[in-house]
Amino acid sequence: KEGRWSLTFSSILVNVGDGEFVLRATRDGAQWHVQQKISYSESGASPVAIDTPLVWGGDGHEHWHVPRVATNRLVARAGKGGALRGKRARIDSKVGFCFFDFSRRLDNAPTEKVHSRESCGKRADEEISMGLSPGWGDTYEWVLPGQSIDLTGVPDGKYRLWAEADQRRRFREVTSDNNVTWVDFRLSTVTGGTRTALVLDVGPEPR
Repeated sequence: KEGRWSLTFSSILVNVGDGEFVLRATRDGAQWHVQQKISYSESGASPVAIDTPLVWGGDGHEHWHVPRVATNRLVARAGKGGALRGKRARIDSKVGFCFFDFSRRLDNAPTEKVHSRESCGKRADEEISMGLSPGWGDTYEWVLPGQSIDLTGVPDGKYRLWAEADQRRRFREVTSDNNVTWVDFRLSTVTGGTRTALVLDVGPEPR
């Protein structure tokens, strides 16, 4: 059966650090100026300029996004070895993220959410903010725009879906060692031409 096929998936961005992950942005005309709020261990915070644009998510999200906060890549598995990269890699189509406290994921998390979706702003706004409290996660369900990778022309076989936060290293972090995880699965074509993905193994969870 000929046709276009996509792998759709859900993902969760979790703040595993001790401090908030907060961005604030103001603009002059079309030019946005983004800062990350860096909290001190004792008290107070300092703003640091971040080299990133903002893009309007007019695809049903209807708020401002930071591009490529996380990246999802599909690569073929090389037998029992590591995942192949380069020309065989396929990238998700997601435009960007406005992250906020969606669900409490870790024991160190505040019991109540601090950051909400409303702070992501409307199109005419000239000042917005977004944040993720320690231990809280922002979930992107598989039904949302951009939570997919094109599988058209991809043959059956074993594949790895990589997920990496802050691949471009734009943001201040204590460590980036915990920014990557993955899912291994077998892609198959069954009777009638329908394609299925069977999960074989999963990578590290947030910690």
